[in-house]
Amino acid sequence: MKKVPALFLWSWLAASCWSVMLARPLRSPVNENEYVGNVVGSVVDARTRQGISKATVILISQPWQSRSSLWTTDLRNRLIASSSRREETDSRGQFLINHVPTPYPFKAYTVVAVARGYGLQVFDYLPVLPGAVMSLECEFALTQGTAVTTVFRQGSRKPYRYSHERTLRIPSRSLPDWKDGRMVFATREGLVGRTTANGHVIRPRDRFVALPSRRSLSGKGGREFQVRLTHKGKSVVAPVWDIGPWNVRDDHWSPSSQRERWRDLPQGLPQAQAAFQDGYNGGQDEFGRQVKNPAGIDLADGVFWDDLRMRDNDWIRVDYLWTTSDNASGPAEQDPYPSPKEKRAPSRRSRVSSIFAEILRTAKVVLTGKSAGLNHARPQPDERVNAN
Repeated sequence: MKKVPALFLWSWLAASCWSVMLARPLRSPVNENEYVGNVVGSVVDARTRQGISKATVILISQPWQSRSSLWTTDLRNRLIASSSRREETDSRGQFLINHVPTPYPFKAYTVVAVARGYGLQVFDYLPVLPGAVMSLECEFALTQGTAVTTVFRQGSRKPYRYSHERTLRIPSRSLPDWKDGRMVFATREGLVGRTTANGHVIRPRDRFVALPSRRSLSGKGGREFQVRLTHKGKSVVAPVWDIGPWNVRDDHWSPSSQRERWRDLPQGLPQAQAAFQDGYNGGQDEFGRQVKNPAGIDLADGVFWDDLRMRDNDWIRVDYLWTTSDNASGPAEQDPYPSPKEKRAPSRRSRVSSIFAEILRTAKVVLTGKSAGLNHARPQPDERVNAN
């Protein structure tokens, strides 16, 4: 008779822990304060439209405060001294500043361009979003002289954009399994040299994807979150290394009750697609920008061109492997940059086994009062829904 309470307690503990595990979405291993983004663009002569080489582009992590209408060498030196990051333009007048700190959900920077013989131009305090997909793009057109010109201030028309903000050709949906919630409009990421949200510098023919949720971001070089992609008979598994397009809190693959935002949308429907096709949220994303295409996933070049043999943006099937019973199932992806020291994340099956083993050890401690050598880790606080 003494064994009955023990069995009952073990069953209760197992059921409770299993319910908690199912109700709580998996967390990204990437610290949200360590997200990084990119600022890219060009500096040209306003009259000739030719690129200006060796112009200096400076990022300052505060609003523009200079009251001077003319720039001097002293002002330039002070700007450089206060800069967070800076780069020079190449022979075509183009620049790329990567590894820009963008702690969640974004960080604002003032972007300044200056070149010898030209006036100084300022983009005052623009939001820089995490990742390569949503890189901030600034186009400077400098005039000769020493004038200081503010190109943009808060509340004025935006003469800048983000990399994914483009009008695209959208093929019609004609696939029979659309209603299963796994058909998503995919776009090609490309963007070689830029930095993904988890700190990976994109290489030619890279293999990874971007999803519009901070919850599903793998660590740098990691495969904690993977997707299986299928398009016209070809299939590949790839890790999630970037955030975007459009949103950073749209885990649309989650059940509606667990979704971080947009809980009134059906499971599997990206918010950007609903905004683009049906005018959901006034046709805007979570940052208040007008959605110009329904993209719910971005594919690196190696996945887009080599693995799936895609030649244009298109609807593809996406299976989110961390939501299935076997994360390791399906065709193995080709890793172009293998590392013998890289540790792969445990599969969901192994995590479940570990959880139940811990449940049994905990139950033994409760019943007997004797320690079973438990490693007491601090529980992670529940992630709060940021309701806007």
